[in-house]
Amino acid sequence: MKAREIQEFFLSHADWVDRARTVDTFKHGDPNVEVRSVAVTWMLTMETIDKVRNLGANLVVTHEPTFWDHFDDPAQVKDDPLYPAKLRKLDEAGLTVLRLHDSWTPGPKSASAPAWPVVST
Repeated sequence: MKAREIQEFFLSHADWVDRARTVDTFKHGDPNVEVRSVAVTWMLTMETIDKVRNLGANLVVTHEPTFWDHFDDPAQVKDDPLYPAKLRKLDEAGLTVLRLHDSWTPGPKSASAPAWPVVST
């Protein structure tokens, strides 16, 4: 399965999300990567990147911004010295990062708003 297919799954079940304005996008890496393993985190810190790398995952799904700005706008964070350091660490780990915020935040009460299942393998 490709990372883009995982993104599409969540967005297709979240009719309250405006796809033109959502932050539920890829923040780093290749959306077409074949996913070996997924790590899920609330916030993708530098320490979390190390843990994910050690687990062998190549896709990280995170709820909070990857680069400290709600929209992960490089223009807003480019002067932060941690920005290039985090990019390097993500590159070295070979990670694709998908942010799922809007589709994970409960939308309006509707028949299509799912109760996300908890699945472990």
